[in-house]
Amino acid sequence: MASLGWGFVHYGSSITQGTFSSIILDFREEVGDSQIQQALSEASQRFDLRPRLNSEFSESDHVFIVPGESKLLRDLVRSGLDQYTESIEPNYSYSVPEASQVRLPITLDKSIAANPSMDQAQSKPTDKSTDKFQEYPPAEPVEKPSANSKKATSDAYPNDPLFKRQWNFKQINVEPAWAITKGKGSIVAVVGTGISRVSDLETTDFLAGYNFVNDNADATDDHGHGTHIAGTIAQSTNNAFGAAGIAPEASLMPIKVLSIGGNGTVADIAEGIRYAADHGAHVINLTMVGDGNSIFLQKAIDYADRKGAVIIAPAGNSSRTAAAYPARYRHVLGVAALDSKGQKAPYSNGGAGVDISAPGGWIEGEDPAGGIIQNTFDSRMQVSIFAPYQGTSMAVPHVSGVAALIHSIGITDPSEIGTILMRSAQKPSRDARNDYGLGKLNASAALKLAQQPTRPPPNLFDQWRDRGYIDARLWLDENEIAAPSKLIMAGITLILAGSLGQLGWNGLTWLGMLLGSCGLFLVRGIYLMDVSQLPFRILGSTLPELWNVFQGDSMLNPLTASVLIPGLLGTLSLWIPRLKPGAVGLCLGMTASLLVYSITDPALQWIGSSVAAQIFLFVNSLLCWMGARYLILPWTDFIQGLVQPWPIRYWQGRWDARPIGLQPRSRNRRSKTRPSTQSPPPLPTSSPRTKPKPRDR
Repeated sequence: MASLGWGFVHYGSSITQGTFSSIILDFREEVGDSQIQQALSEASQRFDLRPRLNSEFSESDHVFIVPGESKLLRDLVRSGLDQYTESIEPNYSYSVPEASQVRLPITLDKSIAANPSMDQAQSKPTDKSTDKFQEYPPAEPVEKPSANSKKATSDAYPNDPLFKRQWNFKQINVEPAWAITKGKGSIVAVVGTGISRVSDLETTDFLAGYNFVNDNADATDDHGHGTHIAGTIAQSTNNAFGAAGIAPEASLMPIKVLSIGGNGTVADIAEGIRYAADHGAHVINLTMVGDGNSIFLQKAIDYADRKGAVIIAPAGNSSRTAAAYPARYRHVLGVAALDSKGQKAPYSNGGAGVDISAPGGWIEGEDPAGGIIQNTFDSRMQVSIFAPYQGTSMAVPHVSGVAALIHSIGITDPSEIGTILMRSAQKPSRDARNDYGLGKLNASAALKLAQQPTRPPPNLFDQWRDRGYIDARLWLDENEIAAPSKLIMAGITLILAGSLGQLGWNGLTWLGMLLGSCGLFLVRGIYLMDVSQLPFRILGSTLPELWNVFQGDSMLNPLTASVLIPGLLGTLSLWIPRLKPGAVGLCLGMTASLLVYSITDPALQWIGSSVAAQIFLFVNSLLCWMGARYLILPWTDFIQGLVQPWPIRYWQGRWDARPIGLQPRSRNRRSKTRPSTQSPPPLPTSSPRTKPKPRDR
């Protein structure tokens, strides 16, 4: 019961309902301005509306916002206004992921902050329970590096003093990638709280952005989240100051769609994405999460994809079994977070919607070493600081930075960039719940793969999903399917069944072979958003794997990965003969599956991955085979098969049936010839003897 409960919790539904306080009216492009104004006028009089354009860019797209909640939304949909609109939908609220707010200022080296008051202020503890910094005395901004400090620095690249604390860069293996490119020519749009040009972004190239919160051109960060993310992507690097960035020669485009409180609407986010795509962004880094599915936002993402931008978003920080929006949308790479040990961060979402994983940090207690360190701006302290953050939104800029590196060497198709990122990722040894996506980000491997003349094609399922052939709520974890090994198991099962003459049509036999060998393995990796994945896992699992579904561990359980259950079913079939075909099929299927596991993945709970596990699986495979033969063969044939297994008898029969001319000559002439297997010809029937005639004398 405990295992069953675990299964429902960890593969359970992720049904969530977004919150909103306004409604989007997205009118169709072909509807004229006069018709739109008339429709809005009639709706305003009927429902007492005060529609407004969302921004200065909304007029050409005919996008209007009206205050209202669920009741007004239902009334507008039923009013007939939908004949003029592409969508009437909630203007959902998205926000900065929660865990990203947990941050601790770090004590800086003297070469980083020469101002004593600044060092003292940043070394004070924080009140993590309320997620607010304690009151500090006024402090000056971090001092910029002097020319003398730069000369005294080593020639090693990079010479940034905090680089030694950036464990995350070593985890993604970025240093070999810098020998190939540093991102020059790539444009990364950071769509979030904006970017403040703090001290360690002084030499980073900036492009003009926009503030969709206040509808002006000033996209300065007043929160700190976006600036920290921008630093991971393109912090000024090798300047003998502060920290390093992944693509230091890339250009940053600040897009502010989240307020000082870290909140924003899907209308602003969608228009921010369109703005970035229209102004040449090659990579769009989204920094927010939410619970509502927006058609309007999906349209903006589709538009940016067609314009050539790869879009990357956080999976979310709620420890759920599915990613949050916008990582769920088509054409978006969802990123889970890793800690400093390369394991899934405890807060990170996993499961459906996670495409890849990258360092996101995990701060334990008051030790900031596990966080992602970058230069940022804290509005409450009114100071530029170097601080460790954590969260899936901290993982996203790692992927965005590597995407910028890939783009800078000439790979421009967003689908191809995404495929390179995922196919070059380091595969985890075990990932039963898709916590890591297709693997852990590896910058060096990604650049090497991008330089190859032939690159791997994208996943067919993902292509169909992105093109709308498959419902966007469906998602596939291709690592869980394991098609090659499952097909081998099925093939061995059919060969064994054929040797015993069990390929006739008997439903129980085929059901047993399916359950024992491969199951409905194509179903195992399918997710349906907001629906429990447990039924898919059960249907796609074989009997040896069934326990894993409830334990959440890819190691086989000796109770199910053994002859125990087939043996019990076979014993029961001696009293209930109707069960015998199913018992035979189960024994045959498990003979194949345990044999394959003993060769490819001999890992058992309580035993581990060892020779002992391999021997256990192999012996139980033989016992399952003997059980199938015992249930179906007469006793004499069963005993003969133990002494002389069927493959030997089969090939011996083939040898004996050779044409005479092909038999080898005997070197010993006195050796006896092999007795003929054919019956001797019948003797002629004898007639009664007749008495001979006497001779004539």
